[in-house]
Amino acid sequence: MPDNLQGHLLLAAPSMLDPNFERTVILLVHHNDEGALGLVLNKPTPMRVRDALPASVEHGHEVEDVLRKGGPCEGPLMVLHGSAEASQVEVLPGVYFATEQDLVERVMESAEGRTMYFAGYAGWGPGQLEDEIAADAWMVLEGQPDEVFGAGHDTWSRLVRTLAKEAMKQQINPNIVPDDPSLN
Repeated sequence: MPDNLQGHLLLAAPSMLDPNFERTVILLVHHNDEGALGLVLNKPTPMRVRDALPASVEHGHEVEDVLRKGGPCEGPLMVLHGSAEASQVEVLPGVYFATEQDLVERVMESAEGRTMYFAGYAGWGPGQLEDEIAADAWMVLEGQPDEVFGAGHDTWSRLVRTLAKEAMKQQINPNIVPDDPSLN
């Protein structure tokens, strides 16, 4: 496992019973020795972004995108998007992150490309995430832009199945199992 998991996806283990994280897929936006910050990708709220904006926000009151619950920690409105010009951090190639109001408004104003808006985030202190991963609370896989922007209700189960298939492939000895099982 790499030292820095920024841009990786965390899949909650099937045994995860914490209602904040049960069956979640989290994109790690930031990870270093001081801790980690991630956004839950597959938990949309019933609220639209435009309905959640304070009056002080100039742009965005026409944004119809669903607001997602990014995690149990409170924070500013956050956005994952595809615009390098409105970015604070490039999370992975083609996936950018912003929380600064002027950058978020720029993304809202352009309404170009793929965007995801979040209220709240998932946060870990120094060493906490690493301990949880070591305790098998999370499965880790490399993030892909299509997985991030295509995340929906079925993402967790689909990715868990994919990981299970890959694990099974690694367990199969190709010298024992023929390409055509009917030849057994």
